[in-house]
Amino acid sequence: MDSAQNKGPQKLGTLTESLSALKWIRAWKSCAGPALEKNVQFLGFRKSESAITLLLEVKDPIWRQELEYQKLGILKEYQNSLRVLKVPQIDWPTHVELLANAGSLSPRQTFSSQKRRKK
Repeated sequence: MDSAQNKGPQKLGTLTESLSALKWIRAWKSCAGPALEKNVQFLGFRKSESAITLLLEVKDPIWRQELEYQKLGILKEYQNSLRVLKVPQIDWPTHVELLANAGSLSPRQTFSSQKRRKK
């Protein structure tokens, strides 16, 4: 009986995390225009004690260089999309990290499959 009681909150927590992840993905799709959607892959977030970093994989070095100059604007648009979706401000990213493309941009890559990359 105890094991059944323990599974309930875990499932609810997982469901809540999944719904939050869907909001983060939806916010990205809302703020990214067609060009960004084609050339940039939303990977998710990296959380540390002091910051939440939005992780984006960029198609090629030219796009990466261009987006280095636009990171602040992208971040502000993303935060605005999160506001509209009523994501608590404490969960908003405060930084953007542009990662080099390790292969082809995969549409199957999701927030939950994102792993820390080694540099």
